[in-house]
Amino acid sequence: VLNTQKLPHLRRLNLGWCLNLSDPACVAIANGCPSLRYLYLLGNRQVSLDGLTALSRGTPLLCGLDICGLCLVEDRSMPAMKAL
Repeated sequence: VLNTQKLPHLRRLNLGWCLNLSDPACVAIANGCPSLRYLYLLGNRQVSLDGLTALSRGTPLLCGLDICGLCLVEDRSMPAMKAL
């Protein structure tokens, strides 16, 4: 699991093509990176609606999100995405 306890001021994070990244990491990011503005999740195949929902709730300043190639994200994920 990603340790984000010491990253409260992190503004930009590129986790593109981190193939082992999953929903628990998204929860850790949402809980530990409240200043995050840009997040790149390009090509991550284990992140689902649960991870995106956690991000939408925990990163209020997020204004850029790259989720190209997320296989587990479907049309039903759109309400969570609108919250971002």
